[in-house]
Amino acid sequence: TLKLSSENNLEICVEDSGIGISSEAIPKLFKAFSQASSSTNRQYGGTGLGLTISKQLAQLMDGDLTATSQTNIGSAFTLTLPLIAGELNISPQPLTQKMDHLQGLLVEDNSIYAEIALSGLRQRGISMLHTKQTTKALEIINSTANLDFILFDLASIHGDVNRLLAQLEAMKDLPACIFIHSATFLTLNHEHWHPNFTFIAEKPLLSSDFPRLINNVLSQDDDQTDPKDMHHGINIKGMRILLAEDNSINQLVVKKLLETQGCVLDIAEDGA
Repeated sequence: TLKLSSENNLEICVEDSGIGISSEAIPKLFKAFSQASSSTNRQYGGTGLGLTISKQLAQLMDGDLTATSQTNIGSAFTLTLPLIAGELNISPQPLTQKMDHLQGLLVEDNSIYAEIALSGLRQRGISMLHTKQTTKALEIINSTANLDFILFDLASIHGDVNRLLAQLEAMKDLPACIFIHSATFLTLNHEHWHPNFTFIAEKPLLSSDFPRLINNVLSQDDDQTDPKDMHHGINIKGMRILLAEDNSINQLVVKKLLETQGCVLDIAEDGA
């Protein structure tokens, strides 16, 4: 349930009809690596960190997370967050490029992501072509003379990304190629990059972000950023990280992602 209290607090309550929690165990719920009983981990899994992290996040937003429960009846968890009235005052960065004369190609196999990108770009007057397949994209590039940019979602490239990059590099008069990816995606082998390649680790993007992205890339002079330096946030190479996760699939995914970033990973399946 969701409600707004008289104190302008937003209250979100999630209730279940499960096994419930005894009143003596309630205080343990929000302690790190603690669960209601020692049998809970063996029967239901979990590390005893989820509620601890959730409560800390709520408190960082000046809210709180509380729990009530009855054994064999169910539990209720309530998130309370203060709502502060504010004014929407957004001044978008002006675009230096005139957009209505541009023609671009989007390579995206996800229909929702494609609609988000295409709507934002076409609203600016950009003429857009779209394909889901990289083989078709290469055909369009070779047959279309006036392409100003190509926008790739690397998650849409089902195959050898390095091979695609090599094919693009071999083309004459290659337009600007913009590769959008998640911050942990880049495991590419190239040491030197085509000057028209730009790698952006900023997923997900809003519809309004795409014109700004195209504007920034096409407004660049001769300075190109090495894609290895495009990761946003802190440099985690060489860090030793403890992962508390009892799901083997999640362990495998996180281990692979962090090791590609040069981290040393220790895995704990529970608080012990």
